[in-house]
Amino acid sequence: MQAIALTNSDVSAIATTMHDLGMLIPTSENMPEQPKPIPGRETDCDLAVLGMPFVNVDEAISAYRSAFWTRQAWHPQNPTGIGWHKLVSAGWIIGVPEAAAALCTLDHANADGTRVAGRVQERFAEWKAKPEIWDAWIALLRHAAEAEQPVVMSTPDYEGPWAIAELLDADDYRACA
Repeated sequence: MQAIALTNSDVSAIATTMHDLGMLIPTSENMPEQPKPIPGRETDCDLAVLGMPFVNVDEAISAYRSAFWTRQAWHPQNPTGIGWHKLVSAGWIIGVPEAAAALCTLDHANADGTRVAGRVQERFAEWKAKPEIWDAWIALLRHAAEAEQPVVMSTPDYEGPWAIAELLDADDYRACA
């Protein structure tokens, strides 16, 4: 599994289930600040972050883009789960240590399988989402942890799902972090 299209309801069901199971962590005060765009080159900064090929990516723009994606990928040194903010809006990168920590928490909760299955059924029904999305999400996180590839919550480039959760290749423009 390389990518999953997620609706707003899917992400809400995933996030509330993960919260219930202790797989999400609060945002830390140590998260880097959003970098300030280069004065007079704000549009270039925005377009470079989006990976637009026609932007003149000089040293200053490259540094801005790197700072931006470093912030989007930031996580505590020893995370115990995935930062909840990474499921609130698209564009965040879920690091391998975060995915592995969340899966470890899930595996411990899974020892009591009815608790996990019950939470999934309840939360997905509440958000009117298909429970199969949970299985696909967990499979994607497991693949990310095993392949040591982060997951990016991409904004889709078409009308449709809220986001696309996808494995991030090393040569992706967002991998500069």
